Amino acid sequence: MNKNELSCPMKNSAQPELLLDYVARRLDAARAAALEDHAASCECCQQFMADQALLWQELDLFEPAAISPKFDQSVYARLAADDRSPWWVRTWRKLFAAGEPGAWRPAMALSAACAVVLTAGLIQLPGSMPWRHTAIHGSAAVEQAVAPVADARDVELAEKALEDLEMLQVVSGGKL
Repeated sequence: MNKNELSCPMKNSAQPELLLDYVARRLDAARAAALEDHAASCECCQQFMADQALLWQELDLFEPAAISPKFDQSVYARLAADDRSPWWVRTWRKLFAAGEPGAWRPAMALSAACAVVLTAGLIQLPGSMPWRHTAIHGSAAVEQAVAPVADARDVELAEKALEDLEMLQVVSGGKL
């Protein structure tokens, strides 16, 4: 490697903004001259500087579209209409705002918590499960046949509730 390649701003991660400063004309004369000397023999820097110069030229030519005279009035009217909407509509919009990363997380955590509470409630309430219904318990033979199935279902529901709790911990960042 030659000395010119070692000091190349495109290959040296310690000076990534040097070329941008040159194109924006923020470098002092001595550093600008040194960079021009380097760029004379470095094709990578020449290309970058040409691309940036073209970009700056295009930005100088850019003219934004004119704003309508009633723009402020229309913005204030929309804000006032939003303030008059019901509280649940405003909450719904905040929870599921488009374009905001993670906006759905509070709703997911709330849904998972409700699922856990519902599952725990179904497990704890006597007579809430179909296999515990009194019409099934007609004879001793039926009770003996249904009891192992009911126990297996209780275990499955408990496992599901634990899985739901683990999911809720993952969603909430382990802050349960």
